[in-house]
Amino acid sequence: MKAQAIFLTGKSISPRIEIKEFNLLEDLGENQLLIKVNYSGINFADVHMYKGLYQDAPKLPYIPGYEFCGTVLKVGKAVNKFKVGDKVMGGTKFGSYSSHLIVDSWQVINIPNHMSLENSGGFIVSYLTAFICLFEIARVRNGDKILIGPSTGSLGIHLIELLKNYDVKIFGLTSSPSKKKLLEDKGIKAFTFEEFENSSESNFDIAINARGSNIQLMYERLTKSGRLVCLGAADMISKKKSIFKILSTVLKLKKFSTIDLMNDNKGVHGLNVLRYFDSPEVLIKALSKINDFNYSPNIFKIYSPHEIETAYNELIDKKTIGKNLIDWSKI
Repeated sequence: MKAQAIFLTGKSISPRIEIKEFNLLEDLGENQLLIKVNYSGINFADVHMYKGLYQDAPKLPYIPGYEFCGTVLKVGKAVNKFKVGDKVMGGTKFGSYSSHLIVDSWQVINIPNHMSLENSGGFIVSYLTAFICLFEIARVRNGDKILIGPSTGSLGIHLIELLKNYDVKIFGLTSSPSKKKLLEDKGIKAFTFEEFENSSESNFDIAINARGSNIQLMYERLTKSGRLVCLGAADMISKKKSIFKILSTVLKLKKFSTIDLMNDNKGVHGLNVLRYFDSPEVLIKALSKINDFNYSPNIFKIYSPHEIETAYNELIDKKTIGKNLIDWSKI
């Protein structure tokens, strides 16, 4: 079978983007599926790969991408949960920026009835990250005071949605006054990052950081037994690769000593969802819970595969509210 995909090629310190045709073998394992991809989700981790800053990336050239939705074309002989024609969504350890995929059957689920094909294309990565962050690591409880930063991107939206079944107080951080208003319209106490730095709001039970900066401040404002979960370092990225910006962000990353953590009675955790694909029991558990949360993500913009660099730049410029997708019908 001939398939098309977005490849990162060139030198690792400055990858190039190319759209190539390649042969996809149709010899399925007994527990695998062949899928025609409709949409691939775009994540900030993809931008890190594009900038040559992702330590877990495969050797160049490779196909990036973590999530997709599509139609089952063929099933392995041991697969009994899916059939040809099923509409599914799923996650991958790289490779989802492709018109066709072969994946293990555990990596996909049928698209829930409340969700459209389009909505499902950018769901899995942020959902898995939010689920594991809240329920496997931070162990959210009723009554918790929770700080989410940033909270208007795809991950922030998923975190807020998953918390709706809990009696918690949510505080959201964002990059601009206009995005702050979006949070306030949902009844969430919101700050721009600058406002939060100058505020006295504290005593958070859980703080979630995806920027890399503000980690020290978030840690200081935790209550006793508070948990800080670090999910990324988005502040490293700019349109033009900047060693100064990278080093500046790295230097802002607080280094925690064991003695300080014991004396402060606080916890600091990290999360890299990609590494769960090597031992996927937690991912399988999270996927089985999707129907417990009846919501669909906001799709902000849909791009053709040829527009992927534009999509990356708009993410870097913080122009996105919600999720962006690649539409493989536009190839």
